[in-house]
Amino acid sequence: MPSSVFADERIILGTTTSVKDSGLIEVIEQTFEKKHNYKLDVISFGTGQILNMATRKDLDIIIVHHENSEKNFMDKGYGISRHKLMYNYFVLVGPKDDPAKISDLHNIEDAMIKIYNSKSHFVSRSDKSGTNFKEIELWKSAGLDYKEFDDWYKKIGQGMGATLNFANSIKGYTLTDISTWNFFNKTNNLRIYFDEKANLINQYNAILIDTEEKISSRIFLDWLLSEEGKILINDYRVYDKKMFYFNGN
Repeated sequence: MPSSVFADERIILGTTTSVKDSGLIEVIEQTFEKKHNYKLDVISFGTGQILNMATRKDLDIIIVHHENSEKNFMDKGYGISRHKLMYNYFVLVGPKDDPAKISDLHNIEDAMIKIYNSKSHFVSRSDKSGTNFKEIELWKSAGLDYKEFDDWYKKIGQGMGATLNFANSIKGYTLTDISTWNFFNKTNNLRIYFDEKANLINQYNAILIDTEEKISSRIFLDWLLSEEGKILINDYRVYDKKMFYFNGN
């Protein structure tokens, strides 16, 4: 397959806000456009919104992170192929003074119960993103129904960066991906309580959509899954901290 065709041919990539807010997508965009005669246009929303846009074929290729939603999307025939790309970890963060007293706990479900019982502020993205879906799964595994929570539970309907900023400003707990956490430096009121040791793996997958641009988007996908893409993803660091781990196939 040729590495490029017509100059400035446009590929529309839909990606989650965590990939954008971590800074990785800007590096991917700049590197790919330098190597190929394509314009990579990036649209960033939560996983649910990206998948919804892809059902209308508004996007050529997507990077998302919620397995059940992705499988449902593929089962309905909206995607041509689905590939593992990379992973990082979800982390539970919260105020340094720890009003819910979760610092000595070893089980994240117990931590969710203590946050609920203490009615400490918890900030939810509430935007049908992969992170939001994971948060809901954690409440459910703790035997709690987030739909019944009152005003200590803050639903803001925004991306990961904005959610972290808000949690920092009100000293609330929230769930985030480690890459966005590392990228943001306005989290002085917060600290990590549960990290990769809690086995909170956050898998990102790339899905090719059946659009008119599928040849050019296949070229982008092949590049992203290549040795060059692997090195770019694995070498990407912010403040000397590794952000993602390539596991593409």
